[in-house]
Amino acid sequence: MNCLLEIFFVWRKWRIASSACVILSACALSSCGDAQSRALLELKDLGYALDVGDYFRAAGKGDLSALSLFEKAGMVLDVRDDKGGSALMEAIKGGQDKAVAHLLNHGVKVDGQAVSPGELLKVAVQSRSEATVGLLLSKGEDSDGSTPGEQGCLQLAASLGAQAIVSLLIPRFPAEKDDALIAAGASGDVPTIDVLLQADASLFARESGSENTVLHRAALGGHAEAVAFLFRSGANRLALNSKGQSAFQMAAQAGHEGVVAVLAVKPTSDESEAEGKRIFETLQGAVIDLRSRILWQGRSLGELLTLWGVRERRVPFFLERVDGPTAHFLLRGTRPGPHQAGAGDQFEGYVVERVMAAAESAPWWEYGAILRSRSTGNQVLAVPGVTIRSGDLCGIIEINGETLRYEAHQGDQFKCRSDTEVTYRVESISPNSVRIVVVEGQMPEINLRSGSTRGR
Repeated sequence: MNCLLEIFFVWRKWRIASSACVILSACALSSCGDAQSRALLELKDLGYALDVGDYFRAAGKGDLSALSLFEKAGMVLDVRDDKGGSALMEAIKGGQDKAVAHLLNHGVKVDGQAVSPGELLKVAVQSRSEATVGLLLSKGEDSDGSTPGEQGCLQLAASLGAQAIVSLLIPRFPAEKDDALIAAGASGDVPTIDVLLQADASLFARESGSENTVLHRAALGGHAEAVAFLFRSGANRLALNSKGQSAFQMAAQAGHEGVVAVLAVKPTSDESEAEGKRIFETLQGAVIDLRSRILWQGRSLGELLTLWGVRERRVPFFLERVDGPTAHFLLRGTRPGPHQAGAGDQFEGYVVERVMAAAESAPWWEYGAILRSRSTGNQVLAVPGVTIRSGDLCGIIEINGETLRYEAHQGDQFKCRSDTEVTYRVESISPNSVRIVVVEGQMPEINLRSGSTRGR
C-alpha cells in the first residue's frame, strides 16, 4: 500500500511540473510574439516598414534605434537585395561609423556584403571614414578593391590626402606604396607624402606609361609646398618623363609660378658634385677613419655614422660642354677623362637621345643633353655642373664630427681603421634607410635612418 501511495505522489509531481513547463513555454512564445509585435509598432512609429529597403535606409542614416528594432522584429541582418546591396554597404556609404560598428558587432560578416572583394574598404576610404577603415581591417578585409586601370585603396586614400587612413593601410598593402606616393604628389598633401616617405616609398618610382615621378605630378598640380618638400627630400628635378619633360617644364607650361620659383634655383654643392667640387668617396673597399676612443668604449658604429640622405645613384660623369651636335662629358672613376657623344651614341649605360645647344628646361643652364637609361628606359637630363643620376639608390653617409661624406651602394664592403678585423657590408638601401651588416665578426646589424631624407 505504501508503495502505491509513493508512486501516486511521484506521478502527481511530474504532472504538475509538466503543466508548469507547458505554461512557461506558452508564456515565452507569447512574450516573444509580443516583443516582435512591439518592435514592428515602434518601427512604424519611426516611419519604417519591415522590408529590406527601409532596413537599408535606416543603416544609411545611422539610425541605431531602428537597426535594433529591425533585429527584434526578425530582420535577417546580412540580407542582400537583388542588386547585391547590403545594410553594411549603405552604412559605409553614409559615413555612419556607429552603424557600421553596430552591424558588425551584431553578427554581420564582412565577407559577402559587397558585389566585389575590397569594395567595402574602398567605399570607406572614399567616405574618408578612418574609424570604419580601421574596423573593416580588424574584421579581416584584406582586398585593396583595385581593378585594372583603377586605383587601389592605398592610392585612393593618398590621392584624397587622407593621411590617417594612409597610415592604416600601408601595413596591409605595402606593394602600393610607390604608386600611392605619386598619387599623394598629385594631391599636394605634404603630411601624406611625408607618411609614405617614412614608410620607405620611393621618390624615384615612375608612373606607368607617362614615366612621371612624384615630383612631376606635384609640379603639374601647382603644389609649390609639396614640390619644395620633395626637392628637399632628394627628388631628382632632372628626371624626364616619356615626353622628355622635366618637372620644371611641366610647371612652366601650366603657369604655376610658385613651383617654377622652387625649381629654378641654381644647383648647390649639396645637389651637384661637380659644381661644388665634392666628389663623394665610395664605401667600397674603404677603411674609414674611426680611431676615436668612442668606438673603443663599445659604442655602435651606427652612433658614429649619420645618413645624410638617399638619392638616385650618381653615375661618375657630367656634361662639360656642347659643340653643335656633340656633347662632351667628363668621366670619373675607373675610366677618368673626357668623352664625346652625339645623338644615338651609347656610353656608360645610356643612349644619347638629343643634344641641345640652348636651354629648354630651366633658367640656370645654357645647354644640355637628354640621355635614356638602357636598363630602365627612363630619361634624364644632363646639364652643366650636375652629375647624372640613374634609378639605383645610394646613401650619403657622413662620419659624425667630420666633413667627409661617403657614397654607399648596395654590396659595398668597408672597414673601420680602429678595428680592421671586422668587415661591414651595405646590405640594402631604401629611400629612407641604409642597412649595414657585419660580414665577419659578431656584431649586430646597423640600420641608419634619415627621418624622411629631409636633413639637407
